This record gives sequence, C-alpha cells and structure tokens, in this order.
Amino acid sequence: MIGKDKLDLYRFLGTLARGEDYPPKDGPYQDYRYFQPASLERVRGFWKRTLGLKGAPENRILYLHWPFCPSQCRYCFCSMAVPRSSRQMLRYADRLKAEMDCFSDLFERSEFSAVYIGGGTPTFMPDAALEGLLRHVRDRFKVRGDAEFYMEASPATLSEGKMASLRRYGVNRVTLGVQSRDKAVLARANRKGQDARVVEAAWGRLAASEGLVRDIDLMLGVEGQGRASFLKDLLWSIRRKPDVIHINSFDPRGQTLFSRGGARVPDSHWAEVESALRAAERLLESSGYRVTEYDPGRRDRTRAEKILSDDPFELHSILAFGLHAKGHAFGSAWYQHEPITAKALDSDRLPRFTFLASSPAEEARAYVVRSLCLHERLCLGELRRLFGKRLKDLPDLRRRLLELEECGKVEIGSEEVRLLAVNPVERLIWLKHLCRGAVLEAMKKVHGKEYREFLRDRSAPARLAEKARARTFHRVYYRS
Repeated sequence: MIGKDKLDLYRFLGTLARGEDYPPKDGPYQDYRYFQPASLERVRGFWKRTLGLKGAPENRILYLHWPFCPSQCRYCFCSMAVPRSSRQMLRYADRLKAEMDCFSDLFERSEFSAVYIGGGTPTFMPDAALEGLLRHVRDRFKVRGDAEFYMEASPATLSEGKMASLRRYGVNRVTLGVQSRDKAVLARANRKGQDARVVEAAWGRLAASEGLVRDIDLMLGVEGQGRASFLKDLLWSIRRKPDVIHINSFDPRGQTLFSRGGARVPDSHWAEVESALRAAERLLESSGYRVTEYDPGRRDRTRAEKILSDDPFELHSILAFGLHAKGHAFGSAWYQHEPITAKALDSDRLPRFTFLASSPAEEARAYVVRSLCLHERLCLGELRRLFGKRLKDLPDLRRRLLELEECGKVEIGSEEVRLLAVNPVERLIWLKHLCRGAVLEAMKKVHGKEYREFLRDRSAPARLAEKARARTFHRVYYRS
C-alpha cells in the first residue's frame, strides 16, 4: 500500500505545477528546479549517446525559442519578455545562431523531421533577424523534404516582409494567434497593435500562400470576453476554413499579470467556460471540424494533425535552442536552458543548462505517465510497439502500477491500463507514484523547506481544491 508519508509528499508536489507530465514539473510553467547543472560539453555528450543509441527514434525536432513580445498580455503565462530595444533582440538572435553552431557538427549525417519556432512571438523579431535565423537553420542542419516547418505568429507582427521570408525558407505551417477580435477584450488584455482589421489582413496573407497548413488560436474565458464574443470569434474563424483551430481556456496561473494584480476567478466562471465550449464544439462539428480522439491504432493522420507537443503516438528527440527551452536527447537526458531574466537576456554568453538523466526504461515511464494523463488509458500493445517491452520488463514501473491498482486508482487489463483517478487533482497526486524514486527524492530535497511548511499549513487542502476548480484545457480541432 501507499503510506501517508508518500501521499503527503505527492499532495505537496501537486501544489507546485498545474498539470502532470514526466519528468514532473515543479513550477507554474516549464520549470524543473530539481534538474542538475550540466556543461555544454555534457549536453553534447547526451546527443552523441542518443545518435548512437540502438532503437532511438529517427524523428528529431529542432526547436527555437524566441521570448520577445510587443507587450505582455494579462492572460499570458508563457516564457516571454518585452524587449528594451531592437538591439537587444538582434543580440539574442546572434546568440541563438552561436548556440546552433555548437551542435551542428553532431548532426552532419542526421535529418530533422520537424522544425518549430515558438515564443513569445517569433514574427515580432526584426526582419533581418528572422531572415538570418531561418537561413542559419537551413545552412547548419538537414531538414527532411517532408518535414513540418512550424512557426507561431501574431496578427500585428505578420507583415508581408515576414511572409516573404517564411516562403523563401520553406516554412509550411503557421499558427496565427488571433485569441480575440473583440476591441474591448483586446484592450483589457493589454494585447497591443491588434484589432479586427489587422487580424483580417494577417489572415489574408496566410490564405494567399499556397501549400501552407494554417492554424488559428483562440482564447476562451479571458476577462470581459463573454460567451457571445467568443462564439463570434469562433464563427469568424470557421468561415476562414483554417486547417486547425485551437481553443485555449484562460489559465490564471500565478505568473500572469491577472493574478499578480490580485484578481481572482469566481467559481461560476468555469461552468460558463464549459458551457461555451459545448456550444463551440457543436458549431465546429456541424462545420466539419473534429477533435482527434485517442486511437493508437490509427495511422492515417493528416500532416496538420501532427501537433508536435501533443502527439503521444510517435517518439522523438528535441534539439532546443534559446532561454528556458527544454531539450530531449532520447534515452540520454532531458535538459533545460536557464530561465528568462534581465541578466540572461543581456548576456553575451551561451545559456547555462540543467538536466535529468534518462534511459530507455525512463522513456517508457514517461510514455506511460503521459498516456494516462492525457487519455486516461495506456495501450499495452503500443508500449510493446514503441519500446519492445511488456510491463513485466519494467519491474519498477509495474510495481508502482500494481500499488496504484491496490488503491483503486488504475485498472490493469490484458490489453490496456485504465486510469480511475480522473479528477484533475487526483491525477496530480496519484500519478506522482509512477515517478522514479530518485526523482521524487530530488524534488523533495530542492523543496524541503516548502514541504515542511506545507505539512504545517492547514490551508493546503484548499489550494489543491482550487486547482480542481480551475478546469483549464487546450483543445485542437481539425478540418475534415
């Protein structure tokens, strides 16, 4: 059985992060404070090992993080910064290129199956910086002919000059972060430079580009929006016939300007958001859009459905560049760049790294946790297909699943494992039991003082209950 001491630790760790994943986060965004320091040479060593590892996936993703935005929206919790000047952005672009130069020799005989440039707002970078970065990617790395080359964009920064650079260097998928077209909502959110006219012009530039997969991002539940305003934005989006529509609920994490200013979301808010989402899904379904369900046997997904961060079916490694970017050398390590700070943004040196060691067994553990968290079930056939292993070949993970079954939190069958703890907070707590013991101990050590305070804090259960009420989501709908 799982004792009280372990459950207390799991409850404490559940207060640190919004969602469950593996390696487990211990902060409000992509935070892993228990990772250990690593030198540049050590990170290169991780990649050397991965590139020579038998059974390592051939799918490799190149990720560049551009942190800068014209302003900070009140609802944004991402790793971003508002630049002091164009010079600061140009210096950061030069550092990205210098970091790429430190790794390019390792990949002379390797190809990348996808390139992803995220942020922040990548299309906010100066034209010369964007042109230079795209050229550098093409010059330093081999990208497969059928690769997805993906970039995030905002309506206010997607100029015709930017579009020309995207076409020139083969960017074939763009997500347009519309979020809202409502003037009052945009003003309250501090989203500067955007209005309905600007959005229409940006979409027109995307629509005029042939061979492009086009996504639209919308927010649901932000301040002052209301159901009618959101559905009006959704109807506008459907009429433009993008390949993909993303709906993101407002997530009032502690680092948002909304929460830092002392604002709180009333309990009634979440019922209103779910009601609006149900209406949205009826509208999307009647318009030929569908959400992808968990179907590990399905192999006919369109190119637009290969959402890099949410695809649990195919394994991959991620070669990441830029502050706070998380990399993954499959079977060797997960690693992260240092956080975005004023000092780090102004530094001319390369970012510092931290890491957590991995192995083929740890990759299988990560797959199990992610499958149970995202889909509430694990297909054991897929585990065998992807890793060549049965549960009995993973003794520590199997023991932990059996202990969860004894507690009534999972059900282990011959073909699948089903998660019975479907409440969001229950997931945060009980799935921690699947973590490797050394990982749990490292987190406990780093957060020792906070953990001791948690054990004395009578308000701790209320903090977990607040997480349960915050039913946040990211939904992706594909045009049939």
